[in-house]
Amino acid sequence: MCRPTLALLGIRRSAYDDAVAEMGGAKAALCILVINRNRFYPETPIRSPGGVLVEMTRRHAIHTLRLNASLIALRVRTSREPEDRYREQ
Repeated sequence: MCRPTLALLGIRRSAYDDAVAEMGGAKAALCILVINRNRFYPETPIRSPGGVLVEMTRRHAIHTLRLNASLIALRVRTSREPEDRYREQ
């Protein structure tokens, strides 16, 4: 993950490195995708992307992270909502 992308999301490089060390690059990247997509969700937007990544990493470590459920929820929401509703203006 490139540093400018992490910085724009407000995620420390060390938090991302910890996530990669814990869950691998692919799952860490999916976490970033979920976090980024949910920053603009109208009902419960993510206000602290770095804190969410730290929590996702912690949950992965104790085997309670449900990344598949997050991805399914994104897919369901996206199929029901206009695409540009979640884009930053």
